[in-house]
Order: sequence, then structure tokens, then C-alpha cells
Amino acid sequence: MKKSIFSILTLAVILLSGCDPADQYPISFKVNGSTTWYASSAPAILSSGKIYINANSITQGQNPVAFTLGQYAAVDTFDIDSANNAFLYGATLGSGYYAKSTNVAKMIVTEFNPADKHIVANFYGWLSNSNRTDSVLITDGKFDLHYQ
Repeated sequence: MKKSIFSILTLAVILLSGCDPADQYPISFKVNGSTTWYASSAPAILSSGKIYINANSITQGQNPVAFTLGQYAAVDTFDIDSANNAFLYGATLGSGYYAKSTNVAKMIVTEFNPADKHIVANFYGWLSNSNRTDSVLITDGKFDLHYQ
């Protein structure tokens, strides 16, 4: 009996050790290389040719995020610069951090299926506050979303 329990526990450790916790969430990224942000939910809506995404963190008190994707309809690399694609980390445009045309972040669309309304992408870059006195580095960003 002890051998069976040990074997089951060993198998569970082996299977779980290869799992990336970020794969469980629709959006995840690292802030300044240390804090990992995971979305508890990430509703995505297609309207007027743009995909709007609003997400809240699974951790109480962490900043919400919002994406507006105007360029996305291909497997390609796109700028996140607030002109065509926007990324806001924080409560509002005035108090949050966002990518700007002078401080471009990147989004790499790795899968896009308009029939299934599915988009998968990675993203990274520097985000600045509105008066450019502070910034955060976003790395290891990814999302896997179905939009309405």
C-alpha cells in the first residue's frame, strides 16, 4: 500500500512539474521581472473592428488591465503604441501605465482564427505613466482569448 501511494505521489509531481501556472489563466505577465500578474477573467469583445479586453487580477488590490487591439488580424508582430493597439496597466489612462508611440511595446500574434473568434498572443515592453515620470517593464506577457 505504501508503495502504491508513493508511486501515485511521484507520478503527480512529475506531471505537475512541467505545467506553467500561467497556462491556467487567460492573461498573464510579469511586472518589473518579479511580480506575476494573472487574470481571473478577461472578457473580450469585438466592436467596430477592434477587440476590447478588460481584465482583473486574481490577486486582490493588483491593477486591472485593458487592451484595445486595432491591428491583430494576422499571425504577425504589432506595435502596442496607443495609436493602433493599446495596453493600459492601472485604473485609468490618467493614473495607470500605458505604451506610447515614443515607448513602443510589442505584441506577437501567434494564432488568429476569426471563425472561432480566438486570438493567442505574447506581449512585452515598457509602459509609462501619463507624465512619464515612472515606468514599468512588462515581460513574459501572453493571452489566449475567445472574443464575442
